[in-house]
Amino acid sequence: MHQPDQQTEYSKEYIRTQVSFHLCAPTAAAREDALYRIATHIELVPCTGHSLEPHERQKTLGWLYDNGYLNGGAQ
Repeated sequence: MHQPDQQTEYSKEYIRTQVSFHLCAPTAAAREDALYRIATHIELVPCTGHSLEPHERQKTLGWLYDNGYLNGGAQ
């Protein structure tokens, strides 16, 4: 999984907020938007304004699990 280097900083609070929104969003589009915001924030995908491809979605969810933002992770 992608690990930010020393020069790449991201806000844990922003990620937590987007994860919370993703988990309780009223529509699939809103859930996808939250994942897209996370993915671009942590620089897993470039900010293009397009929705995530299936492999990008999986990569983002994997990163969230690995970093403890979703159940089962170790943060």
